[in-house]
Amino acid sequence: MAAEGAENSNKEQCRHQGSCSTECGTGIQRRSVVCLGSGAALGVAQEEGVGPGEQSCPPGSRPPDMRACSLGPCEMTRCWYTGPWGECSSECGSGTQRRDIICVTKLGTEFNVTSPSNCSHLPRPPTLQPCQGQVCQDRWFSTPWSPAFEDAVSFPAKKASDKLT
Repeated sequence: MAAEGAENSNKEQCRHQGSCSTECGTGIQRRSVVCLGSGAALGVAQEEGVGPGEQSCPPGSRPPDMRACSLGPCEMTRCWYTGPWGECSSECGSGTQRRDIICVTKLGTEFNVTSPSNCSHLPRPPTLQPCQGQVCQDRWFSTPWSPAFEDAVSFPAKKASDKLT
């Protein structure tokens, strides 16, 4: 009698219904169905058609392991989809990062790109953000040579030849 009570409590624990396979509309709900036979060790379940437990369950009486489920009609939603941030525009010091932003519609599990005007009622995420490159290392900078500097240089050999002619 105690074994029969334990078997019934095990059956209650195993009646867990899985969630629906879809967020909206019609989907499939699955569950495990096992045959607990008196020949099997108490608490050890055998899948129907596998092992010795199948002989202890009446053929054709196996309960279904799936059924249709519905979580209500699907409603179209719109949202901004943000891509990943790109690299910082500056190797060192302050810069900016850019990312792509698109408006998408979602119906059930189907996503479609749509016009940005369809998401205009929603706050748009930023396209740019500040970023910090690595710490800038000291380095040399130089300007072009000044033309005034070249004119100020005197060449004595040239002046001597000017006097000879």
